[in-house]
Amino acid sequence: MEENITIYISESNKGEEQIIINKQYKFNFSHSRKDNSRVYKCSEYKKIINCPEYISVKTVILRSINKKLPSNVTTFNEIPNESEYYKTERNEDFMIFKSSDLVIFQSPFQAKLFKKYNNDIFVDGTFYIAPKFSQQVFITRTYVKELNSFYTTSYAILRNKKQKTFKILFNKLIQILIIIL
Repeated sequence: MEENITIYISESNKGEEQIIINKQYKFNFSHSRKDNSRVYKCSEYKKIINCPEYISVKTVILRSINKKLPSNVTTFNEIPNESEYYKTERNEDFMIFKSSDLVIFQSPFQAKLFKKYNNDIFVDGTFYIAPKFSQQVFITRTYVKELNSFYTTSYAILRNKKQKTFKILFNKLIQILIIIL
């Protein structure tokens, strides 16, 4: 049995164009590409959740990631000193320092960016993505003027937010900078 498809084109609360299909799915205008094609985001009509296709794809991806990652780390001290996950695709070390309060991750490429563009360093301490056994993920980024872009140059997982921990973090990053110079 063939289902009739009803399409409405209307204006959203923000004054943007939206497309509603069968009063079930809503596609809101997101942005225009360089070739002037338009990108729309899909959600269920009159609901705040995403379309089922998006949810199922996201679920499959998360399941796949969770199967590959070791889930047995529950405390800071259980973080292994060596792991296949601490290597880049070029088989270079990614974890560069580990202590009882801090783990720093930086690839050789990130270290080169950190060295070359160290005049404009931006830092961000975020709690949202921190593992349950830590308090903060600390991220450094540099601004590359030639490309007009920001690049992440290191990640650090901090067990606490003590001044001593931050001093160790910055001293290690400075040591890396000196070694590369």
